[in-house]
Amino acid sequence: MPSDRFTRPERKFIGEMLQGLLKEPGIYLTEVARCLGEGLKLKKTWERLNRNLRREGLWERLIESHLAINSRRIRRMQYCVIDVSDIQKQEATKIEGLSWVRDGDKSSRGKPVIGRGFHWLNAVMVDKEAMLSVYSEAYSLELENSSENLKILGVVEKVGQIAPEVVFVLDRGGDRAKLLDELLSSQRRFIIRGAGQR
Repeated sequence: MPSDRFTRPERKFIGEMLQGLLKEPGIYLTEVARCLGEGLKLKKTWERLNRNLRREGLWERLIESHLAINSRRIRRMQYCVIDVSDIQKQEATKIEGLSWVRDGDKSSRGKPVIGRGFHWLNAVMVDKEAMLSVYSEAYSLELENSSENLKILGVVEKVGQIAPEVVFVLDRGGDRAKLLDELLSSQRRFIIRGAGQR
């Protein structure tokens, strides 16, 4: 991990989170804190991890660092597959940032199923020999001043800076005018599976 992008406390925090997630592959910060076995009150460890998770700009620097470390591999791969998905939280009512999202598993053409959850954006570099995850973000439009289109275009920009010749592959929904206009104006190469309605 590049020391010029992260402070010493940030590097320590990232190491602790990775250690905790490897020991307890759950999503609850309490479980990660418990796995660290620091000899402090669990609440104190949880508070420190929570404070660091909310550190402004940390996530963006982690993504940039990941892309920089893997830039050579990214340039060698031909395709960047961008997948827009969702995480449904049917029973949850008090999770911060819950928003209304289209349930991709239960919806069909003309019959969308809307539920509470989060939007999820993934990007994977692929060629015939290998795959490399380059981006994954669960996000809430309730908490962010953004849109799905802007998130997708952000990934296109980040990956396109490293690998200008890459072919972006998007599923249905990638044929929205806002995305197409931007992909064409920035002269990006792309393949989109159309919904057959446009």
